Amino acid sequence: MWKIARRLLLLVCLLCTVSCHQKKHGHYHVVLKDHPETKLHDHICWVNKINQDSGSGHFGVKSYYECSIGKGYFAHLSDKIAKDIEESDEVLHIVQQSTLSFTSAPSKEDIIVDDKMDPKNWALTAISSSNPPKRKNEYKYHKSQATGTYIYIVDSGIQSDDREFEGRVVHGYGYADPYDLQSATNGGDLSHGTFVAGIAGGVRHGVAKNTALVDVNIGADFFPGHELWDSKAVEGICWAADHILQHKRTKKSVINFTVDLPNELCPVFHWWLRNMAKDGITVVGAAGNNGIDVKDNCMGSPDIITVGAYDKDFNAWNFSNYGTGVDIWAPGVNVRSVLSQAVLDKKGRRPWPKDTEDGTSFAAPHVAGIIAGWMGETEEGLSPVEVREKLDELSLRRFLKPGDLIRAKVPEKDRNYRLANSRIAYNGADGPGEEGKEKEGEEDID
Repeated sequence: MWKIARRLLLLVCLLCTVSCHQKKHGHYHVVLKDHPETKLHDHICWVNKINQDSGSGHFGVKSYYECSIGKGYFAHLSDKIAKDIEESDEVLHIVQQSTLSFTSAPSKEDIIVDDKMDPKNWALTAISSSNPPKRKNEYKYHKSQATGTYIYIVDSGIQSDDREFEGRVVHGYGYADPYDLQSATNGGDLSHGTFVAGIAGGVRHGVAKNTALVDVNIGADFFPGHELWDSKAVEGICWAADHILQHKRTKKSVINFTVDLPNELCPVFHWWLRNMAKDGITVVGAAGNNGIDVKDNCMGSPDIITVGAYDKDFNAWNFSNYGTGVDIWAPGVNVRSVLSQAVLDKKGRRPWPKDTEDGTSFAAPHVAGIIAGWMGETEEGLSPVEVREKLDELSLRRFLKPGDLIRAKVPEKDRNYRLANSRIAYNGADGPGEEGKEKEGEEDID
C-alpha cells in the first residue's frame, strides 16, 4: 500500500512540476530573422502603425532587444495583428509570453588537497575522485583555482556581500541591492541564485574558488505574489552574451543557466544557443526537474552542456530529467551551499531553513565550476569545442541506478540504455579515472 501511495505522490509532484508555466494572453514574444536587411526599428514602427490604424488603443510594442544572439521584441497584440506579424517575411518565431521558474590529468604538484572541508559536502569529494564514491572527506583541485575566469550566473540574483564570495561577485544585469529590502524590484528573492553561485564559486562550498561570479539577475522582480516572465530571461541572456564578447573573454567564461523554459520557447532558445556556440560561448544548463526525457524540453540541444542530478549513492535523482540528451551528471541531491540572508519572512526567518538542497539547478553549477577550473589552468582558456573534448576525456562512466519515476515510466531496456553509460562529472585532479563496473546482468550499451 505504501508503494502505491508513494508512486501516486511522485505522480502528483510531477504533474505540478510540468504544468507551472502560465500564458499571458495577448502578450507575445516576436523574434526576427537574423538578416542584415531586417531592421528592428523599422519593423517596430510598422507594428505600432498597424496597431494604431486598427484602433487597438494601448496595444503595441512594450520592450525590445538587439544583441549578439538575436533581435526581437515583446508586444501586446490582438489576435488578428499577431497573425499578420506571424506571416511577415521578417519574423522567425512568434510565441505567447510565459512565466518561468528556477531549474588530461594535471601533475601532482599542481593539485591542492583540502582534507578539512565540511563532512556534509559529499559533492566536492565526488567530483574530484577518480573512483567515486569515495568516503574520505577531501576535495582535490588545480592550484589555479579558476583564477582569471568568469562564471555568469543567470538566475535570481546573488547575495553579493556574503563572506562566501570574498568580494568576487561582479554586479551585472538587473543587480539587486541586498540592503534595499523594501523595494521588491531591487530586492527580489536571492535565495536560488545565491545557492547556485555558492556551489559554482564559493570559498567553502564552491568548486572554482577564485573565479569571478557575474550576477545576471533575471529575477529582480520575482518575489512572493509576482511572476517571472520570459522577457527577463531573454534580456539576461542577451546581456551576458554581449558582455562576454565585448570583454573578449569567450575562452575564460561560462554561462550557468538554471531556468525552466516553456516548450513554446524551445525553438527560440535553441536558436540563441546556436548563435552563442558560433561566437565561442560555453553554456551549461540544468536538465530540468520534470522527470522526463530532455528531448521533450528545451535542454535537449547539442549547443548546451546539459546536466542531470545524482545522489551520493549513484541514484539518479527522482525528478531529474534524463535521456541521451543529458551530457553529464553531477551531484544534485542533498548538496550544500550558502543561503541568502537578503529576504526574510515576517518572523525574520530565512526562506530556506536548511543548508542542503536537491535539484538539477544545483548539479549544473558543479559542472560550470569544473569548466572554469579547466579554463584557468592555461593562459589561453578553452573554446566550447575544447570544453567538450575535455569532458569526453575526463568524465567517468558509471551506471546510475534509476529513481522511482524512471522505473515507473521507462521500460527496462530503455532505462539501461539511458543510464548504463552515464557520464559523471570529474575535474581530473585525482589522476586518470577508473571505469565503473556494470551491475550484474546489465549491459553497457554505447
